[in-house]
Amino acid sequence: PEFSALKRRVINLHDALRDIALENGDEPISFVNSIPTTISSEALATKITEVFGPNPCDTIRGTEEKKLFNALRDQAQERGVYVCQMGDLGHTSSKVGADEFRGMVISDPIAPLIIINPNDTDKANVFSLVHEFAHLLLGMTGISDASNSRHSKNTEKLCNAAAAEYLLPAEMCRTLLPPDADEYDINQMAKHFMVSDTAAARRALDLRMIPLTMYNAIAQRASRVSKKSKAGKPNPNVVVKSRIGSKIAQTIFDAAMNGMISFGTAANLLGISISRLEKVCS
Repeated sequence: PEFSALKRRVINLHDALRDIALENGDEPISFVNSIPTTISSEALATKITEVFGPNPCDTIRGTEEKKLFNALRDQAQERGVYVCQMGDLGHTSSKVGADEFRGMVISDPIAPLIIINPNDTDKANVFSLVHEFAHLLLGMTGISDASNSRHSKNTEKLCNAAAAEYLLPAEMCRTLLPPDADEYDINQMAKHFMVSDTAAARRALDLRMIPLTMYNAIAQRASRVSKKSKAGKPNPNVVVKSRIGSKIAQTIFDAAMNGMISFGTAANLLGISISRLEKVCS
């Protein structure tokens, strides 16, 4: 029930963003639905780099995957894509887990929208964002979940492979991993690219650099490790704004200020009270 309600909330948000874009006279975004599904994963990864921009991993100091996610989201927003992290109905009691969905995408050239589940790990969010961007290029609307059952398997495989090539280029992987790579080497490669150990292991497996038994061991261990809790209590308005994304927050707030929608509607779309609207969106 929570997931169904979340999908309705996503659809309502997209409808509002699309109406606002049409009212403002925004032009369709040319790269949405610009690539045939028959493209190779390598060519799709190249196209992602051309449109999305290069992987900012090398320009980010430290190993905070959240910084990488934010940098990637900024790149997407600069290209006209709305990116929001949404994983509940406004309270943790209605949380929808990553086993239900990891990402959603609405491949609309007027208001392309990507939803990423913040209840997944930061590392997984990085991969999901690039994966969903690949879906935008292919013009595929839908939901990506942990079992990859809600898109065609061929499309999921293509987007996974393209995201992997974008985030973990084959040439660099071969440089980083020794011929007799072990789990420590996989962990170090994962840290270098700021992705999960499972993603790094999967990439190494696909490149035939580790055996299936090693990949299975890494993946099974990762599935048992819950997301680490973060210390401290950040400002809740800052957290909400980060989840919503600056492009969505500004678009909805400006529409309310210009009288295109009511402040009550704006607050409802963003899942906050009217009293918090200016604090979150300013």
